[in-house]
Amino acid sequence: MDLTLGYGQYNRQPLFIGNPIQRLYLGRNLKEKTMTSNIGYSISPFMDQTELTNVTIGNNVKIIGPYLFSGCSSLSEINTPNSLEQIGNGAFEGCTNLPIIDNIQYAGKCAVRVVDKNLDSYNIANDTKFILSACFSGCVNLKKIDLPNSIIYWGDYVFEGCTNLKEITIPDKVETIAKKMFSGCEELENISIPSNIKIINSDAFSGCKSLKEIVIPRNVVRIEDNAFYGCYSLKEVVLEDCSNSIGMGTNGYDKKSLFYDCPLEKVYIGRNMASSYWVGNRNDYLPFYGKETIKELTIGSDVTNLKAYSFYGCNAIEDITVKHDIPIMLENYTFSSELYSKCRLNVPANSVSLYSSANIWQYSVNSNVIV
Repeated sequence: MDLTLGYGQYNRQPLFIGNPIQRLYLGRNLKEKTMTSNIGYSISPFMDQTELTNVTIGNNVKIIGPYLFSGCSSLSEINTPNSLEQIGNGAFEGCTNLPIIDNIQYAGKCAVRVVDKNLDSYNIANDTKFILSACFSGCVNLKKIDLPNSIIYWGDYVFEGCTNLKEITIPDKVETIAKKMFSGCEELENISIPSNIKIINSDAFSGCKSLKEIVIPRNVVRIEDNAFYGCYSLKEVVLEDCSNSIGMGTNGYDKKSLFYDCPLEKVYIGRNMASSYWVGNRNDYLPFYGKETIKELTIGSDVTNLKAYSFYGCNAIEDITVKHDIPIMLENYTFSSELYSKCRLNVPANSVSLYSSANIWQYSVNSNVIV
């Protein structure tokens, strides 16, 4: 059973303020209080325990919450049992006495922070399971880093501002591309996202000016706002085939489409696009709305419908290839009307007659069908 702990005096101080705790055994998960402090996050009961040197985490604990041991400047020993699944942002912020291995400070099997941010390479311990938020943030000389497959979770901002990072392999066990994970990695040209990734969080690749293409694996269920904001070289996007739909956010700063400032030329849609982020009549929220740079669009066989305005204003499309034998459902204004007379439609050979008589599709296939 999880445990809820309160606050200290006036709800602005840690619960154990004034108690000189030196050793701690934590045998259960702690529920985070809903009230937040004037510094913007919930007060941890163990925050600023400057005499705390040793923490033992029990085998039933799954989560170390945000800022749980923040400010525990004397903390030097802590274990991270196999039961742990997540370590919150700032959990060990200000824990300056933690051991250092190869220029990285560790809390058990958690890489907390880089000591010298001017180096161009780092060796991460092979049994590392967690990378804490902002661990490598601002390492402007870092060009390449090898991450062990033992990593199961990482926090936000891990490689933010690593302006010279050119390549990286994402571990096979993590399930998210965290918030601002690669934000500002201006030299990152290509990245392979493994099939285990389920969520691409906000600003994950924002400012990756050299990123040229991205393949979104089939298990990704959501791409959040601004994930590709400022990706000025991104020309190809692939949404892998999947029978489940995907929700995609917007370019949230100016309420435009997710790929608003990306010069997309080639798009592969292998699944239905959910409407979870589409608000009211704001059609310019749609991820590909008005992308006049797109020249080639391929629609996979798992796609069953394209919503209104999905590719409206994409008037530079020269070829649309549809892999579905049966014409997929289109709504009015899925494409601009002027596109139908000039765009080539590629459909399966045995489906030409079906597309020629299908609602809306018929307008685009009267004279431009090729198989």
